Amino acid sequence: MKKIFALILALSLVFTLAACGSDSDGETVTQTETETVADITETVSETEAETETATPDSVKEESTTAESKPATEADVASETDEKEDKLPSTKAEILAEYTRIMNQAKKDKPGFSKVEYQELPEEGRVVTDGEGAVNAALGVAANFMTDKEKAEKEPFVAEKGGDMNEFPIRNCPSGCLLTDTDFLKSAKCEELSNGNRKITLVLKSETNPEPVISGTNKTQSKTGSILSPVSKAEIDETLNGSVVSAVGKDITYQLTYHDCVVELTYNPETGRIVQFHQITRTSIKGSAKVLGVFHLAVENTELIDYLTISKFVY
Repeated sequence: MKKIFALILALSLVFTLAACGSDSDGETVTQTETETVADITETVSETEAETETATPDSVKEESTTAESKPATEADVASETDEKEDKLPSTKAEILAEYTRIMNQAKKDKPGFSKVEYQELPEEGRVVTDGEGAVNAALGVAANFMTDKEKAEKEPFVAEKGGDMNEFPIRNCPSGCLLTDTDFLKSAKCEELSNGNRKITLVLKSETNPEPVISGTNKTQSKTGSILSPVSKAEIDETLNGSVVSAVGKDITYQLTYHDCVVELTYNPETGRIVQFHQITRTSIKGSAKVLGVFHLAVENTELIDYLTISKFVY
């Protein structure tokens, strides 16, 4: 995931170069250009290999549904009233509850199964220069991402008691560091029919947010205080250290995270998580020159990342 943005830019540059590489005599692109595509494909394959994690044969799932307490009608009514009184309602209360549950999970270190995949939808895409080449490149880039079917067949499985680096927030001791309720577009906490509760948070937009400093609770952006955005420095390093820099110049880009959603279902009696779901929407804007002549410009293309963590084992 963290290098997909660089891959999109890289493929855009390479395919534009390939499209413009034929002269009037019908000569094809040079061997150097072909090798460029191969080099990028090899880089992507290596990246995928690094991020794959062996999946244990099985994961035992513990039921975390809140226990019902059948008693007299008066007892049930009393319990219902008590729960309603404690149900978080304001943004501050809901964010505090979300933070408490997520931070506790980091300490408890439960086992879990994680499914993550991406989409590059055509809807809302705006290309102002080099449309054919850019669309072709984005189509190829989509092939290097994890699709839903593959993600569900090969989930990442964390064993109970292991590190929580792959649990939001990634590479951070805490599960949530956000304290600014103004950054929440909306916040809702609801009681489910089985006694569990579900918190839904929708975040406001932020451009080029940075993740927390790895291994610490030091925040660098509001988005990075609750999600795991890709560091611009990592993308720059990928672009500058790859073959893209040899063919592409004046590369500029902007990443705007918007309408991101987190959903947390948990047992209010035990504080244990039942399921975590997250949708990260990123608007990408960028431009570049190929060989100092051909120009690419993307006003907007969306990258959506879906993350579901379930099958918790406490």
